[in-house]
Amino acid sequence: MSLPFSTPPSTATASLTPFKATIPKAQLAELETLIKIAKLAPPTYENSQTDRRYGVTTDWLVTMRDQWLSSYQWKSSEDRINSFPQYTTEIEGLTIHFVGLFSERKDAVPILLLHGWPGSFLEFLPILQKFREEYTPETLPYHLIVPSLPGFTFSSGPPLDRNFGTGDISRVVDQLMKDLGFESGYVVQGGDIGSRIARHLGVDHESCKAVHVNVVFMRKPDGMTDDHLNTSEIKGIERMKNFVAMGSGYANEHGTRPSTIGHVLASSPMALLAWIGEKFLEWADDPLAPEDILESVTLYWLTETFPRAIYTYRQNYPAPPLPVSNDTRWYIHKPFGFSSFPMELAPLPRPWVETTGNLVFWEQHPKGGHFAALEQPEELKADLVKFVDQVWPGDDDEKAQLEAQVSSYDPEPFWVETHQKLLSTIQQHLRAPPPRAKAASSDISMDDASPEPGAIPRSKRGKTEPISRFLSRLPPSTTQAADVGPWIWMYNPHVPSKRSEDGDVPTLLRKGRELLQDYENESAVLREAHDKSGAKTTAALTRKLNPMRKELEKAILDLARETGVTHGKWMLFPAVDRVDELWGTVVQAIEKGELGDAAKVATDGGSGESRLICIYTEDFGDVEDVKRVVSRLVDIGLVGKGPRSVYYKSDAFTHLEINSKNEYGLKASMYSSREVLEGK
Repeated sequence: MSLPFSTPPSTATASLTPFKATIPKAQLAELETLIKIAKLAPPTYENSQTDRRYGVTTDWLVTMRDQWLSSYQWKSSEDRINSFPQYTTEIEGLTIHFVGLFSERKDAVPILLLHGWPGSFLEFLPILQKFREEYTPETLPYHLIVPSLPGFTFSSGPPLDRNFGTGDISRVVDQLMKDLGFESGYVVQGGDIGSRIARHLGVDHESCKAVHVNVVFMRKPDGMTDDHLNTSEIKGIERMKNFVAMGSGYANEHGTRPSTIGHVLASSPMALLAWIGEKFLEWADDPLAPEDILESVTLYWLTETFPRAIYTYRQNYPAPPLPVSNDTRWYIHKPFGFSSFPMELAPLPRPWVETTGNLVFWEQHPKGGHFAALEQPEELKADLVKFVDQVWPGDDDEKAQLEAQVSSYDPEPFWVETHQKLLSTIQQHLRAPPPRAKAASSDISMDDASPEPGAIPRSKRGKTEPISRFLSRLPPSTTQAADVGPWIWMYNPHVPSKRSEDGDVPTLLRKGRELLQDYENESAVLREAHDKSGAKTTAALTRKLNPMRKELEKAILDLARETGVTHGKWMLFPAVDRVDELWGTVVQAIEKGELGDAAKVATDGGSGESRLICIYTEDFGDVEDVKRVVSRLVDIGLVGKGPRSVYYKSDAFTHLEINSKNEYGLKASMYSSREVLEGK
């Protein structure tokens, strides 16, 4: 009788052989004999240190040997392993073993789970157990695939006639996922060596759509300082440095003399226990349970894993000039997620990690180490579910949730929060000149849509004032808000300015607030009904609210046109050390009549953060003019053509204080540069 969750999708093309772990009794008897006759080292100063600073102690080895012989039972491990569906298949002449929980849902998301060293597929069994306890084959939202990497446990070793590395592993496991019917897409999660393979998959293989890892091996990004880091982040960097200095001797041996250490550890199960057991003790937040350590070491011994599984370390010796994660060629452009555990070997700061990929998900945990799947299975499972829900639109419920997220997306959090932590921004802030002393602080709205009352001449260009004098008189990097107000203005001399009579703002505010209140009242009724319904998800509610939000947005923009509040602006957020240069370019273009009817730049209000430059157009509905202006911004080098967009916002939304994370769920900006330039 087949196990639950054991039916692959109908689209699978792989020739699969059902597998069960079955170790002959003679092999188990041999292991027992070798444990009994193994000779341990004589007492030394080093192996007597109870803090294990020189490695495992003799006392620990003796205790573990006694437990291995008396209470540990491989048969119990075998039964647990065989309670999960397992298969083998042939790929590139290799026999690949994997554990799989297959869903019967057509919209199930395929997830590839990759272990490392000294781990194995055993690492993910606690997570698989939680999934199968929570779901049935009919309801499981995922296909969960845990391969044994080539050379590990029940998979055959790498080829004997050629070199084989992480790039080759990624090609093999990618083919496994395709053969299982997941060529259209899958998500990968990896730790240790698995994280490196996951990076290869995310960069080199189209079928891999998103990458989640719990460790990144890298050095400090060029130009990065520690000034912006908090205490826990600095502590994490120190842990990494200590590991490199005092805990990485094993890696040197694996990478430089894999044959020698392979022979040594293949000769005695007690030697293998000492070598691997040390890692399970030192690399975990709390040392793993003795039975878990013995299970892993026993599996390694019975399958002759160790000498077959350390080949990937050779890629790091001699050390490459630039670690893979620091190399821009290996930047993950696909959605990238990270779960941070404090006792990981290298618990790196988020600003470091985000330089290695398109980081869209980050979860910081208070506890956990290198073996996250074993130590914190509930937490890692929850992170994986949240990450997949975020990056993978699936059934109607998920699509409804995604639509809601997209409709309310606003760029302001990126510029105000994330942008400040990016490497390039940090470098610019470090180079920026210190602000001069100012008379008083001033609270500045960084999204004020109208000029200051009376258009004070000292905050704008005089009618006959030369551009060079205007820019030298009012450099935005050092001009104080306390002296001239929050904005410096530049008007297009070729068109009559309409900024001082920009529509009937009071009527816009009165009627606009009525529209917003009506929406709040209607949505409150729907939310109350939803709460009373007992529905497990908010998808049905979201499907009702999304069209209401679209109607609300249209009504506000119609009102803006009715009241003549039609201006809008492209928004740029340069760092302080570049604001003078960029503002000068904008002013020159305005002077030539190449942009809109006006522009403004924020003065120094004391924050020391990025400044805002607004380039206005007269009519937010004139898409051709909006496109003309942003195209010119591209031409003069102020806006890039890449995926990072700048955004256009209507003055009507600004007056009504519809900013990011507004309670109405409205998208605060009207256009992105990418959408406009691509004609979307």
